Amino acid sequence: MGLDMYIDKCRKPKIVNGKREYEEREEVCYWRKFWGLLQEGLPFKYGNEECGQDIRLSKDDVEQILNYVTHNKDYFDGFSSVEQVCKLLYDYDYLTKEEGYIICFNANW
Repeated sequence: MGLDMYIDKCRKPKIVNGKREYEEREEVCYWRKFWGLLQEGLPFKYGNEECGQDIRLSKDDVEQILNYVTHNKDYFDGFSSVEQVCKLLYDYDYLTKEEGYIICFNANW
């Protein structure tokens, strides 16, 4: 069993079986088994009860995640996510205000 974490840009929400889903969803960032980010680097608590649920990210949340991944090496991918998170932070206002996206964090294990 592993841990996969994602930041996705999502839009066009709908309710399916009492849960929110999105008609459009695109992966922006991905981490595999980056336990440090999950335990120390997120600006919110994400545990077993939230597993598989989307957590909406503010621009400040993305900036805090960027700060963590800039200073803490991912075991599998080194610092490869820094560029992706930088781009997301740079594009955040455009994506959310102009394009109508919601930026979400999600983890599965």
